[in-house]
Amino acid sequence: MVEPPGVGPTMSLADSTALPPFAPRLPVSDRILVRDLRCRGIVGILPHERTTPQEIVVNLVLHADTRPAADSGDIAAAVDYDRVSRGVVALVEASDFQLVERLADRIATLCLEQPLVERVEVTVEKPEALPFTKTVGVSVDRTRDEPSE
Repeated sequence: MVEPPGVGPTMSLADSTALPPFAPRLPVSDRILVRDLRCRGIVGILPHERTTPQEIVVNLVLHADTRPAADSGDIAAAVDYDRVSRGVVALVEASDFQLVERLADRIATLCLEQPLVERVEVTVEKPEALPFTKTVGVSVDRTRDEPSE
């Protein structure tokens, strides 16, 4: 049997997960999901889209280190996804964006205002936008360290 590099007779595969001090740490990949958040708002360029609120479905993937909350059991150490969800609903309901892309970007900005959220994936869909389709939408992926406009 061929052993992976760095794993010798005195080192087990379990030990090989320890990173040497010079190795870069991978970002935490914990994710908080908010699925199928249904709202109504003005989004679009067509005349009926400018006057009649339509159903907007938002999906969020909030990337954050959940270990402090998991270790402590303290809600203050967790991402407040209720607050995020309420903020998204308020933003959509007050929106009058012509482009779904702009709405998705603004939702991403709102999510990144949560101090623990390092990255967010936002999908905004308009189920009533096109006949013969289940939905159409846009997905954006933003990180905290991206320059803001």
